[in-house]
Amino acid sequence: MKKLNLLKAKAELFRQLAVMEAAGMPLHQAVQSQLLSANAELTPMLSRVCAELKAGRPFAVAGASAGLFTDMDTLMIQAATDGGKLEQILKRLAEHYALYHGLAMQMQAKMTLPVVVFVLAVFIAPIASLVTGTLDAGGYLHATVFFLLKVALFCYVLMRLPGALKTGRLRGLGLGGAVDALWLKLPLVGRLCVQHELVRFFENLGLLLQAGIPVFDALPKSVNTLGNTKLQQSFYPVMIRLKNQSATLTEALLGNQYMTDEAIEFVRSGEQAGRLDTSLIHYGKLARAEVNASIQQLAAWIPRIIYGMICLYMIHAIFASNAFLSPPIDSP
Repeated sequence: MKKLNLLKAKAELFRQLAVMEAAGMPLHQAVQSQLLSANAELTPMLSRVCAELKAGRPFAVAGASAGLFTDMDTLMIQAATDGGKLEQILKRLAEHYALYHGLAMQMQAKMTLPVVVFVLAVFIAPIASLVTGTLDAGGYLHATVFFLLKVALFCYVLMRLPGALKTGRLRGLGLGGAVDALWLKLPLVGRLCVQHELVRFFENLGLLLQAGIPVFDALPKSVNTLGNTKLQQSFYPVMIRLKNQSATLTEALLGNQYMTDEAIEFVRSGEQAGRLDTSLIHYGKLARAEVNASIQQLAAWIPRIIYGMICLYMIHAIFASNAFLSPPIDSP
C-alpha cells in the first residue's frame, strides 16, 4: 500500500510541476507550493528539495539527494533542464508513474478477493475433521493459523529473495545472474518480462533523446535501467557496434536476439525521418498497450488458478476428514 501511495503521489507531483513550469513559475516556488498538499511520504523529500534549490543546487541534483528521483528520473530531468524541455519531461514522468500506479491497483484489486477466499477456505476446510473428532483444537490451530503463517512466510521469501540475491544482502553469493536467467525461462512470465523490459528501454531511450541527449550517451543509460542483467548483457554488442563501427541504431540493434521486427522497423523509420525520439516514444506507447493487455490477461487468470487450487484443497480436506464414512457398527 505504501508503494502504491508513493506512485500516485509522484504522478500527481510531476503533473503539477509540469503545469507550473508551463505557467512560468520559478521552480523553487513550484516545489514549495506542493508542500501544502503533499502526502506524508513526500513531505520530507520536498522539504529537502526546497532547501537544496535555495542553496543553488540544480533540480535534478536536489531531487536525487532527497531520494525523490530515481536514477532515470535524475538523468532525464538533468538533460531536460539543460535542453530547455523540462515541461515535456515532467509530463512524461507524470504519465509514467500514473501508468504504473494504475497497473498496480488493478493487480491488487484482482488479487484481494482470491486471498480472502483462500483464508476463509483454510479456516473452513478442517471444520469437518473437528466435528467428527479426528482433529482436536490444537490440531485445528495448526492446520489453520500456523498453516497461513507458513504460507505468508513462503510468499514473503519468494518475493524478497530475488531482490536480495541481485542487489540485497545476498548479492555476495553471485547468484543474481542465475536468477535473471531463470526468470526469462519461465513459461509465459518470461516472455512478458522481456516485453515489459524492452518497452521500458524504448520509452526511456526516446525520453532521453527528446531531452537532448545524443544517442551514443542515451543508449547505455537506457540499458542501465533494465532490471534484468541477462537483457543488459544482450545490449553490450549493440553499444559496441554503435560506437566503434559507426553503425546506425537500426543496424546495431539487428544483432540483438530480443528485438522484434516491429521494433526494428520503428527505429528505422524514426532514423530515416530524423525523428527517432518521437518514433521510439510512439512505439513505446503502442507496445506498452500490448504489454498492459497481457498483464491484465495474466491478472485475470491468476485468481481462477487460485480458486481451482482452493477447490482441490477443500475437497481433499473434506475427504481426509472421513466425514462421509459410516460409523462402525458395534458387534453384539
